[in-house]
Amino acid sequence: MKNPINERILDEVLSRVRPSEDEKKRVERVVQHTIKKINEIATEMGVRCTPLLVGSVAKGTWLRNPDIDIFMMFPVDVSREDLERTGLEIGKRVAPAWEERYAEHPYVHTKIDDLEMDIVPCYEVKSPDQKMSAVDRTPWHTEFVRKNLKPEQRDEVLLLKQFMKGIGVYGAEAKVEGFSGYVTELLIIKYGCFTGVLDAGARWRRRVRLSIEPCPREVFSKFDAPMVFIDPVDSTRNVTAALSLESLATFIHASREASKNMKLEFFFPRAREKPDPVKIREGALSRGTHIFGIRMKRPDIVDDILYPQVKKCLLTIQTAIQREGAEVLRIKHFCKPGWILILIEVDRERLSNVFPHPGPPVWHENAETFLKKWRDQGYHPFIRGDRWMVIVKRGFTTPEGVAIHALRTLPIGKDLEKIAPSGEVIPWDDPSIIDELSEFIDHRMPWER
Repeated sequence: MKNPINERILDEVLSRVRPSEDEKKRVERVVQHTIKKINEIATEMGVRCTPLLVGSVAKGTWLRNPDIDIFMMFPVDVSREDLERTGLEIGKRVAPAWEERYAEHPYVHTKIDDLEMDIVPCYEVKSPDQKMSAVDRTPWHTEFVRKNLKPEQRDEVLLLKQFMKGIGVYGAEAKVEGFSGYVTELLIIKYGCFTGVLDAGARWRRRVRLSIEPCPREVFSKFDAPMVFIDPVDSTRNVTAALSLESLATFIHASREASKNMKLEFFFPRAREKPDPVKIREGALSRGTHIFGIRMKRPDIVDDILYPQVKKCLLTIQTAIQREGAEVLRIKHFCKPGWILILIEVDRERLSNVFPHPGPPVWHENAETFLKKWRDQGYHPFIRGDRWMVIVKRGFTTPEGVAIHALRTLPIGKDLEKIAPSGEVIPWDDPSIIDELSEFIDHRMPWER
């Protein structure tokens, strides 16, 4: 039986996210204009290519202010070099302002009539099995959804997309590591409706294994990921490969919470309150821990290259601090225009001046080498159990010192390594990071604020 309270909430969500008739006409006008222009430019250049609208706009599953995806399908006998060169040239001539971006190969990002648009070259393959580049399967994705998603289910996709946006797990890009738009459509096809997906999600565990049609066990065994959803147009692909364990866990928890008590905040979380410096300071001090930040310049690279390096950097710093005997309670990054901030909370403000360094067992062939090395440096090894041990002076006696040293000397990604010398320690009570500190110590979920 339908819950009238839930129905009222979901109707309210749809009224906010469903495109208006005027917006639909505007998007249609921009799409037709762009396709016509691509055809004109291709004809002028003597190039064989077929422009095709793909993605959520083509499938009728787009939220307001969509990103438009138009693919230019080239014959398979065109070389990869010509595909990229010609595809970029046509894309750049479509609009006066553009940006060159990269996936497996370069494409053009532009804005027309304030609508974001990607113009992507691909091969016109006869089946997904014959794909020559990763994007060649996208037109097949579009066709599959158009054939299998019922018209009345389009609103269900909108609800699921907005729910995922609200809880912070929508988008397969490296910045989010969440669910792609295509995955939301497949989930609705599989479970029928938005609440059906939530009911299923509430029962998921760590290793989720899904497919539209039954798949042999060996198909799933090829993948090692928290969630495996077999692509219905390409059984060699996991459509949730980009999904992180944390995003999956967040969706499971949110599904359970929403199933018990649906509320508008799952879809449209309240903005964080303006931080009160006094309360933030009191909250930080009451923890009895040590919080500090590291701020450095942001390299001029795209997000999909930046964020994997930032996450590698966080792991490197955390490992280095914990290797010195301090416990990292939390570490979080904030990527802003022009700079990156890493906030770190550890269980102590200072490290001991010395630490125990274990050596080999007394009967080991390297025992004499160990003794000579440390005695030559003025240390006095001793036996603990059956092993030699020596108390060694630390190179750094603060977590900040360890973190900066790790930042500047250990592998953190080639682009971050170039700007690592710009890294500087920022005290937790620096007024310039009050917003980030407030978010850092507030562990509430988006819908709980």
